[in-house]
Amino acid sequence: MLKGVTCENAELCELRRVCVDGYGQHVFALAETTRAKSLVGTPDGAGEAARILDFARSELAQAALKISHCADAQGVTQRKYKL
Repeated sequence: MLKGVTCENAELCELRRVCVDGYGQHVFALAETTRAKSLVGTPDGAGEAARILDFARSELAQAALKISHCADAQGVTQRKYKL
């Protein structure tokens, strides 16, 4: 939904980019976690599942920082534009 919103100025475009990037990375990592869970039940999937979970954990940590930055930027934008 946020991807489809047009932005009026560079500051708002950057806010959108940061937020879309963070939340997109978070959703991707959750999907990878689900994929790893599906592999755990297969005969040879445990090793691959562990690798995927490590990657997903790293992605979630990176996404958390971006989402925090997004929330901070949203607060600044709301105060600046009195939204």
